[in-house]
Amino acid sequence: MKLAQISVKQDETFGLIDGNKFYAPGEAFKKQYGCLGAIIQCGAVNALVQEAKKSGIKYSLGELVFRSPLSKNNKIICVGINYPKLFEKTPTKKPENIIVFSKFHEAIVAHNSDLEIPIGKASSTFDFEVELGVIMGERCFHTKREEAMSRIFGYTIFNDGSVRNWQRHSLLAGKNFYRSSSCGPWITTADEIDNAGNLSLQTVLNGSVIQTASTREMYFAISEIIEYISYILPLYPGDMIATGSPGKVLNTKKQQSFLKDGDVIEFSVSNIGTLKNTIKKSVKI
Repeated sequence: MKLAQISVKQDETFGLIDGNKFYAPGEAFKKQYGCLGAIIQCGAVNALVQEAKKSGIKYSLGELVFRSPLSKNNKIICVGINYPKLFEKTPTKKPENIIVFSKFHEAIVAHNSDLEIPIGKASSTFDFEVELGVIMGERCFHTKREEAMSRIFGYTIFNDGSVRNWQRHSLLAGKNFYRSSSCGPWITTADEIDNAGNLSLQTVLNGSVIQTASTREMYFAISEIIEYISYILPLYPGDMIATGSPGKVLNTKKQQSFLKDGDVIEFSVSNIGTLKNTIKKSVKI
């Protein structure tokens, strides 16, 4: 099933997408849990489905304003260099160890929301990366890879937005500019994904395919990543792991290499859907 956090008619809620309809729970249920993240943390998905289907509250997808499906109470951990790709015509090699870094929620926007080009010097190297996002469903600490896949709640699409010249300062700086990344449109539960190790990823920029790959190309499998991170610190229900991004297929001498005002970009993962954003110049807070 597909679960989403949305706004409709100035009311923020969460619920179930079935076909071209969104089903929301009643007011009492919504107040009890508050957000989609709490549903995951409390293991209340079945209760949500039952409540949403009997409440009679439903909307067409065109009425919805999507919100990020991630709870601000949860961690966002990203994996770096997890696919073969070219850097200055030299193919990357599999790292000796898994590379991880953190992403802050202030960097994330939702499906159909604007990504913002930073102001000033940082504006010239605003980049993107399509990734499979893994949403944890159970606490994991010192979890072996053989057990890891059974601890997953579901999957989403993640754009690891980056400011490349700021990455030279630090990964934290380059990966966490305000409204530089995106996530959504929803979470697809794990029972809908037969094999997360064989999903197609694609990015389309202004109508041109600019990234394409399969998760089977990952240097480190999802189970290995969960084992590695859970050796460092506990993972909790609702935490998300972004599993890394493939290289670009564009020729940067003939096509643009960084994002500019007015660009429309679509990130797709098979069996999940498409996350779409428009690029706009930053507005000071």
